[in-house]
Amino acid sequence: MKRRILILVLALTLVFSLCACGQSPKADFAATESYAEPQMSFGAQRPMAEQSMNTVADAAPAEKNAATGGTEDGAAPAPLQEKIIYTVNLTMETTKFDETRSSFEAAVEACGGYTMYSEVSGNSRYEEDGTARLVNRSASYTVCVPAEKLDAFLSEASSFGNVTSNNKSAENVTTRYTDFETRKASLLAEEGRLLELLEKAENVEALIALQNRLSEVRYEVETIQSNLNDLDRRIAYSTVCLYLQEVRGYRASLSVTQSFGERLRDAFGNGWDNFIEGLEDFAIGLAEAIIPLTLFAAVVVVLVLLVRRKIKKNRAKRAAAANEQK
Repeated sequence: MKRRILILVLALTLVFSLCACGQSPKADFAATESYAEPQMSFGAQRPMAEQSMNTVADAAPAEKNAATGGTEDGAAPAPLQEKIIYTVNLTMETTKFDETRSSFEAAVEACGGYTMYSEVSGNSRYEEDGTARLVNRSASYTVCVPAEKLDAFLSEASSFGNVTSNNKSAENVTTRYTDFETRKASLLAEEGRLLELLEKAENVEALIALQNRLSEVRYEVETIQSNLNDLDRRIAYSTVCLYLQEVRGYRASLSVTQSFGERLRDAFGNGWDNFIEGLEDFAIGLAEAIIPLTLFAAVVVVLVLLVRRKIKKNRAKRAAAANEQK
């Protein structure tokens, strides 16, 4: 008898529940989303997680409008500030290598920049006192300077030597930056919704699923924030790459149009300069090799004298033997 009464009560409860669902869709959504039925299996709860994700996605357009400067009523978004990354490549020659290097490094520090990479190379030359020094030196720099001071810095750096090449490029990353911000806003909205669902979850399996998704969302947010920080740094600080070469003298710049006489004069001038440089290099090389050559010549002379002496002795022995036989 008690069992029949219990079955009747459960049937009436089910009928009232169905009526309530047909009259109030909002109540059905609230009951489904709250994870209030502990007897449901994990497979039956998966649609609830999907429904919560859809709710989070519905909130994304508002966050997207906030990130891009737009409004929900369709008003025109505010103008976006362009995100530009500038990169400059300089090639410079100087007759005062150490002074130019010091001036360049001081200019970087004075404008609030910093050096990412630097290298100095050259040919070793040994002096008579046993010391060595670098000649025909070159230096490579990669520095970062504030973007708003880039033009002033380049103007100052160009005065330190003879600029032979100047290449400036600009990369517009506004779209990429905006996409990152929009995605981040959507993920943060989803994170807030997941936290709300975690407070209402009563099933252990559903709780684990929500926590896993929350970890994924937070990881994505951290990755996007890292990319935004990198873009912010590259936008705020422009990159300047300098290649500095030590020279004996600057070559005169050629005009755009030259007459035959001017071209002939320049050809003779360049030929004479190359001839003088060749003689200087030959003299320097000869001076460096004079000691080894002298020692080598002395050894050769000693060997020749020893060989000639040996030959004379052999001849004398053969002559003495021939006289004895007679």
